[in-house]
Amino acid sequence: EPYRANVTRVAVDARELAEFAGRNVSGEDPYVRASVLLAEASIAAAEDRRSEATKRFREALRLLEEERAPLVCAETRLDLARALRRFEDWEGARVELEQARGTFERMGANALVGEIDRELSEVANRAGVAGPIHP
Repeated sequence: EPYRANVTRVAVDARELAEFAGRNVSGEDPYVRASVLLAEASIAAAEDRRSEATKRFREALRLLEEERAPLVCAETRLDLARALRRFEDWEGARVELEQARGTFERMGANALVGEIDRELSEVANRAGVAGPIHP
C-alpha cells in the first residue's frame, strides 16, 4: 500500500498548508480569503467531506461575486460542479455547469464551452434525463 500512504501524506500536507494559509491571511482581502476557502474546499471534496466542501465553495463564490471576478467565479463553479458530481449530486452539478457555461460563452471561451457541454451530457446521462441542447 505505498500508493495509499503517499496519497494520505499528500492529503495531510495539503490540509496543513491550507490551515497555515488560513491563519496567515488577512480577513480584509476577499480574493485571498476566497483562495484559501477554495483550497480548503478542494481538500474537503477529495476527502469526501461533502458538507464542508460545499460550504467552502459557496462562501468562496460569494466573496468572488462581491469582487466582481466573473472568470474566477466561473472556474470556481466548474470546481464546485466537479465536486458535486463526485458526491453524485447531479442536479447541483448541472446548475453550476450551466452557470459557468454562460460566463465562458459570453467571454468567447469556446473550448471551455465544449468541455462543459460534454460534462453536462455526462451529468444528464447519470441523472437519467435528456442531455442539454445548446446552439
